[in-house]
Amino acid sequence: MFQEEEDLTQTAISRAEEIYRRLVEVYPREPRFLERYAEILEKAGKTAAARAAWQKLKALLMDLGMREEAARVGERMEATLKSRGTEGNFLALVESEGLLDRLVARMRQKRLEPGAYLYRMGDEPDGAHLVVDGELEVYGPADAHGHPILLNRIGKGGVVGEMGLFSGRPRSADVIAGKPTTVLHMPAGAFQEALARHPELRRRMQEDAAVRERISWLSRSPLLARLPLADRRELARAAETFSLAPGFPMLEQGALVRDGWLIASGEALLTVEDSEGRSHRVGVWGPGEILGCVEGKFPCSVSARTPLVALRLPASRMADIFQAHHWLQVAWAAQTDALVQLVARTLAAVRRAGL
Repeated sequence: MFQEEEDLTQTAISRAEEIYRRLVEVYPREPRFLERYAEILEKAGKTAAARAAWQKLKALLMDLGMREEAARVGERMEATLKSRGTEGNFLALVESEGLLDRLVARMRQKRLEPGAYLYRMGDEPDGAHLVVDGELEVYGPADAHGHPILLNRIGKGGVVGEMGLFSGRPRSADVIAGKPTTVLHMPAGAFQEALARHPELRRRMQEDAAVRERISWLSRSPLLARLPLADRRELARAAETFSLAPGFPMLEQGALVRDGWLIASGEALLTVEDSEGRSHRVGVWGPGEILGCVEGKFPCSVSARTPLVALRLPASRMADIFQAHHWLQVAWAAQTDALVQLVARTLAAVRRAGL
């Protein structure tokens, strides 16, 4: 493949990204520029945009009759996705902390055939499981069509079940063997003891658990649930979690809201002020509803009606997602237009009622 060795520093990545973006626009039939652009997007952590660039490069190489090169690009694209297929590698973490021998002595092995359940939603947490070989698939509640939503894949060296140990809540997802899989059960006491002895291990495991929880929240949105798992994971890493008490404002009418927002749990109250400054109820939105990413001023105010958890989705990440998945940008804009129309109908009804 085309080789170009260049050690990019973090401060130079943005500049290089812009340069190669322009080169790709000026020379759309030049594979080496497109390949370099994809590599830089990967360095910048923009997975969705990078995958779109790799796909475009593969199509270009096929069009140019360079089938072998196109096949290599396809292999690299798959390898990139697989490398991001699990969160932290627990096995590597405990090995680095010198905990492996102590933990293994307290583990019990279990073999799962494809389709076998390790956990079911609602099960009480009794420990965590380390994947020795094979792969586990994590599924959340079914979508509107009755299809379970894939939330994660856990491969060799990964751990599953730790979220219940951190939260103390019942299992929030089904965990199923995607292929013949061997796992080691870690009793809750042994797992918690390892984390208590090594704060860095606890910190990294909690970070991974937080990302998985945000993936499950993103998947509650009918729109965002349609994104490939790799894109939901990237968005979850970039998202910021906010917990709001009842009555606390989330978005203000007339503000510029470039970021995207997702209601993860609880209820949000939408209100609009008329020309005389009186507030009127527009509606109540719940988990899975999306807001923001608007070009103009936001049409209403949003506040917490109940204790509410919301995710802020940075505008820069949403731009990458929209670039890779134009259908999402169109659908998101349609939902925003529907909200604008709902606000307009609310104000029209107020005027007709003479309020």
